[in-house]
Amino acid sequence: RGLFHEITQMCPASFDKDDHLPTRSRLNVTDDLIVTKLNKPMVNRYTVARSGLQDKLDEAAIAGIKLILLHAPAGFGKTTFLAQWAASQKHCCWYSLDKKDSDVRRFLKYFIAGLDKENVINGEIAFNYLESRISDSYDDCIRVIVNGAAEFKAPITCILDDFHLLEDGPVTQVILELLHYAPENFQLIIAGRSNFQPHIAGMRAEGFCLEITGDDLRFSLDEASLLINAQMPEGVNDVLVQQLLKKTEGWVAGLQLALVSRPKDQSFFEFIQTFSGSIREVAEYLASNIFTELDSESQHFLLSTCILDRFNAEAAMQVSGIRSAQNIITKLEETGLFISQLDTSGNWYRYHQVFREFLLERLQREDTIAQDDLYQRAYAWFLSENLREEAISYALEAGNIVDAISLVEDVFTDVISIGNFLRLERWIRKIPESHRVRHPGLLIYHSFVLTHMGLCHQAQHWLDELLKLIVSAEKDKSLDSQWQEYHIKHQALSLVNAATADKMSLAYQLMPVALPDEPDYAVWAGMIHNASAAVFTAHSEFDKARLEITLSRQHHGRARCKAGLVYTHCIGALNEFEQGRLYHCQREIDQAESLMKDLNVSIHSTIAALIKIPKAAILYAWHQPDDAYNLINRYLPLVEESCLLEVRNLAFVTLAKILQQKGQANAALELLDRGLDVITECSLDRSRVWICYEKIKILLANRKADEAYNQMRSVGIQPSQQPELPTAYDRMQFPQLLVWCLYKVYEEPHIELFTLLECMQQQSHKNGNFRIMLDVMMLNVFLLHRLKKTDEALEILYESISWTEKEDYMSLYFSYPADISSLLEKLLKQEKLTVSKDKFVRRLLTTIETSIQQGVKKDDVIFQSRTYAVNRLQNPSVNNLSKRELTVIDLLSEGLPNKTIALRLGISNNTVRWHISNILSKLNVRNRTQAASVARRLGLGHS
Repeated sequence: RGLFHEITQMCPASFDKDDHLPTRSRLNVTDDLIVTKLNKPMVNRYTVARSGLQDKLDEAAIAGIKLILLHAPAGFGKTTFLAQWAASQKHCCWYSLDKKDSDVRRFLKYFIAGLDKENVINGEIAFNYLESRISDSYDDCIRVIVNGAAEFKAPITCILDDFHLLEDGPVTQVILELLHYAPENFQLIIAGRSNFQPHIAGMRAEGFCLEITGDDLRFSLDEASLLINAQMPEGVNDVLVQQLLKKTEGWVAGLQLALVSRPKDQSFFEFIQTFSGSIREVAEYLASNIFTELDSESQHFLLSTCILDRFNAEAAMQVSGIRSAQNIITKLEETGLFISQLDTSGNWYRYHQVFREFLLERLQREDTIAQDDLYQRAYAWFLSENLREEAISYALEAGNIVDAISLVEDVFTDVISIGNFLRLERWIRKIPESHRVRHPGLLIYHSFVLTHMGLCHQAQHWLDELLKLIVSAEKDKSLDSQWQEYHIKHQALSLVNAATADKMSLAYQLMPVALPDEPDYAVWAGMIHNASAAVFTAHSEFDKARLEITLSRQHHGRARCKAGLVYTHCIGALNEFEQGRLYHCQREIDQAESLMKDLNVSIHSTIAALIKIPKAAILYAWHQPDDAYNLINRYLPLVEESCLLEVRNLAFVTLAKILQQKGQANAALELLDRGLDVITECSLDRSRVWICYEKIKILLANRKADEAYNQMRSVGIQPSQQPELPTAYDRMQFPQLLVWCLYKVYEEPHIELFTLLECMQQQSHKNGNFRIMLDVMMLNVFLLHRLKKTDEALEILYESISWTEKEDYMSLYFSYPADISSLLEKLLKQEKLTVSKDKFVRRLLTTIETSIQQGVKKDDVIFQSRTYAVNRLQNPSVNNLSKRELTVIDLLSEGLPNKTIALRLGISNNTVRWHISNILSKLNVRNRTQAASVARRLGLGHS
């Protein structure tokens, strides 16, 4: 009170009789100011609440932290987040800065006006001191601000937004002095693109400073999902959200720009594949908000160094020709300009992916910078540092093909040892075909990586080219030791490619391949044994497969091949999983993870993805869907890039089951369609049937019988014709028959199916395919339950529990939860279960009931969307369909993908998409599946 007495003696003001505090000045202190600079920004309806970050700010105020620094590049949501938080604060001053505010007097006028607006201080008094000062000192103004804030007592926050626009100078000193004397109830938040760090080391050390960076502001998966789905009524599943999040690296503006720039007729999945920094909306944003604001030297630096996947000061100086490269890097880092440190020592950096794509696209349009010269400089520097793998990429871009080929041959063994097949494939693909066909070694390397990526047709093409060279050498009688090596490796790769392509009869004929007992062939020997194991597993010769796996492990261990060792454990895990031996499968996974730890294998690598997918499948089987979901969601992008096809299929199927269980049937179906696209391109007919089996199961469970009917036809199964029951387990006929039985059990259940399913159960049991046997048993239980033959259903259910209880195989029963739940309760009442089985059934019942309860709301949503879809399909406009569109509809009803339709009709993929877009519009449906269903109902097409 004494302070205010002194102030009022010098500058009288009116007092309120009740609380003796100064009232607001009658003089409007904002007469010569732009008042909107002091207004908090509006928050739009699509804004996602950042509760975690808001809690950070709330906790900082409670802890008495005076200064909060919030710095990140443009578009990271700094202003929006602060506006959200400020809206919930009782006394919060906002000040949007611009370049003119570098003048300290102007800055203080606005600062004072902001505090006056919130009734924190009497602005007229502070203004009088500011206007009447006779020296460069602002001590009197600071004193009035500090003392007024202290007298106010309630918590006060001042937010300075866009601080990076100010020049470093007197304003900074005033702020530091203000913070030095600020009372405990005063807090300052400084937000901008640059890191405001001068002279705050002491405050940081004393715990009076909190920093929030771009890493903190990046959107999480949940936040991104909320943002995207708020603007897309049809909904987007988390797998696709994760892929877009990875591309934008959580950049908020990037996510928003993606939504704005997506063509309405393009699916979200297709859009994600093409989204980049070169898209017009993104490029315009980055150009106007970031690039054009930089000085010419910084612009040249960015355009020169954007060709580098990573860079340090020396590499940047070599490529850009700018000697002060380190100074520019430091400046870019301080401004947070989409640059990230790659190591703790701060030597290596990279650009944000979207920003780099924008720079590369801009570089393409620049005439002043010779790009070939940039790549040649990069090649020379990385080679001089013995960073050969990176040197290869730059040599190829520079057109230095001869040196690139030599380097590829040098690093091949090292690269495959860590499983980086995608990198090898990209290198070799950039080498002109005219060079490749003259280098047998390159043909071997290319076939090798394509085979391991599941691109079997392409691999076979290059194997055929290699064979031509070998045959030609034999005719010329020039088959020396080098050519003999090529011949042996050709045989080995032919076997592996046949096994990968699911051509098991051919692979069986190619076994065994004789290799020299030399260290150089150890990796190849391990690879052959793995392929042989896959062949034996496919033929249900599981013991022989285990022996091959043991031999493969020995050879890969001898070669110290990390990828080969983990790959072998993965083959072992799949072999055990195929038999339903879940705990044996888990043991293989545990051994692989322990091995990866010993070998320092990165958990972010393709090798890690190989073993994480079987792990997720086991977790799902043990009814841990959330853990399984998180694992697959994390590793699916790596699996799709480059991986064993069986692992890829397992990822798609397991994730689809989880999504279906979560009530996201449409997302599950979209995912399986992606899996089918991959399988179709590789012509893996057996795998295609198994994925169709899972898809048809989801379609039927969601009452989409028409779509299930069409899906059966797409894999050559006619619902009206029963596939022949083979006398022994057949890898192709068995799954086709199982698909047919599944459809009939749902749509046309009859007792004859019981006998057929019983025969299938016996065949799978005889061959040791216990996982498939259990699937058949559950289908039979469901059939008998529908036919009201409860006693027979209970008998088979009891038999299944004899198997599943030992392995904790709970997920088996979740395909038909309501039916199984009632049967399990009846089984308990019979009181013939052992103690362990009784516990298992009770635990299973509890889990199923919980799952059903959690799924009630989701089922309601599905039902509503289903009703909406039906309403949309009532009155399709079909009169304007052209003959070509009718033909496309006919092919769609066969379940054919766009590429196949294009080949059939002799038109491009884009033209097919255009026709489908027109069809969807005319039929008033959302997707091609609905279009095929409507066409069939209305008798459209030619079939």
